[in-house]
Amino acid sequence: MQTALRLTTIVLPGSRIEVTSPELREGGKVELIILFPDSEQANTPGLTGRYPAILEAEYNALIQKKLARMLTSEEALRLEAVRDEISAIDRNHPDIRAIQAQTLSAELAQIRAELEALPLAESANP
Repeated sequence: MQTALRLTTIVLPGSRIEVTSPELREGGKVELIILFPDSEQANTPGLTGRYPAILEAEYNALIQKKLARMLTSEEALRLEAVRDEISAIDRNHPDIRAIQAQTLSAELAQIRAELEALPLAESANP
């Protein structure tokens, strides 16, 4: 069974963090996942805010394990489930390309209507 330890810390100069806890064994192996509070996430470069921070962190951790070829079969199943959750969020999230295409179509329709409303120019016969 996996054990979790939740701590809060302050980022130190040099973008460093320090974690101290009696539950941590010296020389023991731990996995560190950093989550930003909601108020800071919006101002943090690189974070989209589209997915819950915990989901994004878990996905990134699982992908790193997969790239290092250290992914267990249970973690592979969890990675697939996380991908499914991300896909579900994407399906319900407005696609920026579709929004831009709709905007362009509306602008083109307006231009077309303006052009059609112009009087026809008389052809000049010399």
